[in-house]
Amino acid sequence: MNSQEEENRNQRFAVVDVETSGGDPRRERITDIAIYLLEGGVIVEEFCTLLNPEKPIPGYITKLTGITNSMVKNAPKFYEVAKKIVEITRDAIFVGHNVGFDYSFVQNEFKRLGYSYRRVTFDTVRVSRKLLPGHASYSLGNLSDDLGIILQNRHRAAGDARATVDLFKILLDKAVDEDIAITISIAKIFGKDIARLLFESLPEETGVYYLHDSDGNILYIGKSTNIAKRALGHFASYDDPKALEMCTKVADISYELTTSELIALLKEDIEVNRHHPPYNRWHRRKSSGYGLYATYNEEGYLALTIAKSSKNGVLVFTYSSTQKAKQALAPIIEKFSLCQKICGLSKSEGACFHYQIGICKGACCGEEGPDLYNQRVEQAIAYLSNTTKNFFVVETDKGSDKVAFVKVEKGKFVGYGQASGDFLSGNPHELHDLVASSPETPNSMKIINAYIGKSKTAKVVYFQ
Repeated sequence: MNSQEEENRNQRFAVVDVETSGGDPRRERITDIAIYLLEGGVIVEEFCTLLNPEKPIPGYITKLTGITNSMVKNAPKFYEVAKKIVEITRDAIFVGHNVGFDYSFVQNEFKRLGYSYRRVTFDTVRVSRKLLPGHASYSLGNLSDDLGIILQNRHRAAGDARATVDLFKILLDKAVDEDIAITISIAKIFGKDIARLLFESLPEETGVYYLHDSDGNILYIGKSTNIAKRALGHFASYDDPKALEMCTKVADISYELTTSELIALLKEDIEVNRHHPPYNRWHRRKSSGYGLYATYNEEGYLALTIAKSSKNGVLVFTYSSTQKAKQALAPIIEKFSLCQKICGLSKSEGACFHYQIGICKGACCGEEGPDLYNQRVEQAIAYLSNTTKNFFVVETDKGSDKVAFVKVEKGKFVGYGQASGDFLSGNPHELHDLVASSPETPNSMKIINAYIGKSKTAKVVYFQ
């Protein structure tokens, strides 16, 4: 056994299986739970019990598991065993066969109690497909038959969890999974306190996070829709010297949750401009948006063109892709009789197609001079500004009945806030009173426009 395998086996692993009253962890409850704690590859503690789900168990579930309503009537409720579950799984990797199912039910049970339960997870299904290829099925029952694992009391927590223990030991003998390797490395290189922050304390929610050194100075500011996963990514970049340098200085991680990704993007930008963290300059996010720029060409025509950036052009609007930018520019060209060629949407020799059908007035072939043409371009720019300068960007918060919103007035980012989910059925202008003002940066409107362009859930509500 090499040193990595030895370290791997010396980790604590909590092999968990649950039976439930249904398949949706947000609505259904746990009826049966089993946990086997492994240290050094040996079971050192176990905890198995039926649980009262505080709701009826459907007949089809009883037929599958054998667990009846009468069996759980006098069983403990989850809150009565919650402390034990926290203790037996503390500092352990949460192992399960299709672990997402078991883990999500345990997490949601704790969430009902107002407690955030976080553990590193290991999925024996996923790793079995990688390390044990060639099986017709990777269900626990079929794998147990193929591998000679004794599986008693199928679809009861204790029986399934005990078989998963034996499967897990086989996987440990085959190789070190990347999740375990990351856990060991982080604890070894950066310390157990950082490892615990990453895997247990940081939320899997949207917001802004801060990496601090031992003196409390901010080293880096980032945003994510899953703070825990994103922060973990920094510490897993061992092959990047700059990332390693930064992470060795990290002593603490703080965060602030936001109600939407757009607000997180804006707050990240504001905070980076305010604090100027040293490692944000190294890890600056490259812009993925495209701008509609107004630029004078060599002939003196004011051209509306699409580009990633422009040294001499004035940014009119921002889009998430060239396709969206072209889709927005095409009707503007028609509405104001602009030239496809000057706007970069046609590379044809001679006059553009719109000239041939009477839309373009001939700027592409010298029949219309820059003065008249540029007047219409300025009208188009004013039109774009007038139709977009006063609005709210509204999104429903998935975790509640609230909506998050960002306010833009006179083409400038003003602030953001939260409102009840039914506000659109009333007067959207009530949002004005709920805005928390926020400073604007040179990137604020680029961020907002790009987000509107890519988001499938954001709604734009205009106001006068």
